[in-house]
Order: sequence, then C-alpha cells, then structure tokens
Amino acid sequence: MCLRSIEEHDIENIEQEKAQLTNKIDNIIIDIKDVHASLLKAKSIKQKIQDNISMYNNMLSESRVTEQKRKNVKLRLDQLSSWQEELKVDLKAVEDIQTDFDDLINDTTERINNSNGNIDKYRKQISKLDIVKYIVSEEGVKSYIVNKLLGLLNSKLLHYLRKLDSNSICVFNEYFEEEIL
Repeated sequence: MCLRSIEEHDIENIEQEKAQLTNKIDNIIIDIKDVHASLLKAKSIKQKIQDNISMYNNMLSESRVTEQKRKNVKLRLDQLSSWQEELKVDLKAVEDIQTDFDDLINDTTERINNSNGNIDKYRKQISKLDIVKYIVSEEGVKSYIVNKLLGLLNSKLLHYLRKLDSNSICVFNEYFEEEIL
C-alpha cells in the first residue's frame, strides 16, 4: 500500500516470500494434521480411560455393596450370638428354679417307685402262694405225682406190649382212664 511500483527484484522477493509462506503453510498443515491425528488418538485414549474408570467405579461400588452386606451379616451374626448366650443364661436360670410343682412331682415319682417295688414284691409272693396252693391241695398233689409217674408208666407199658408183639397200645391219662389203640 505504499503505492510504489513493483520492480523485478521485488517480484523475485515476493515469489521467494510466497514460496517460503507456502512451505510454512504446508508445514503448518502437516503439523495441524499431526496434531489432529494426535488429538484423535488422545480422544480415543481418553475414551478408553473413561470407560475403564467407569468400569472400575462400578466394580468399586459393587465391592462396597458386598462389603456392606458382609458387615450386615457380621452384625446379624453377632446379634444372634448374643441372643443365644442370653437364651442359655435364661435356660440355666429356668432349670435352676425349683417350684412347688417340682417338689410335688419328685415326691409323687418317689411314691410311685416305692409302690411299684411293693407291687412287684407282692406279685412274687402271690405267685409263690399260688404254686404252694396248687401243690398242697388234694387235686394238686395228686396231679403232680400222677403227671410225674404217668409218663414213666405209659412208656414201660408200651415197652412190654411191644415185647409181647401186641397189635394194640394202651395209654393212661391223668385220671387213670385207659385208652386202647
């Protein structure tokens, strides 16, 4: 804008300036492309990092939830253990308490055991007395002796009848009634 006329050497200078500026522009464009490629690469790396961060945050929150659940279970376990200890103490206290009913039950159980012992003793005496009654009675002594001797008598009678080649057999019952076969 100086309104001066352009001379030939100025044209060469302008051409050199243009060539230098074109080279600079080309270099700057290459640099811009490199920076743009680096920017895209950085954005993709940034996205991967953000994805990993969100994944690890999710895993961290899940682990926190799991840790809280574990703490809740531990607290519940401690609470149940303390309740169990309290119940054991209460149970021992209840077992140690003696009431009038316990005394009555113990007394009644002792009386029942004594009565059962007496009943067994009396049953043995009754069975002995029944045996003695049977043996001492007129029918008992007679039957007892007859039953002891009757087997011997029948076997001897059979022996002699066979020696005589008899075709009949004679057997006596407990009333000495004969039966001939």
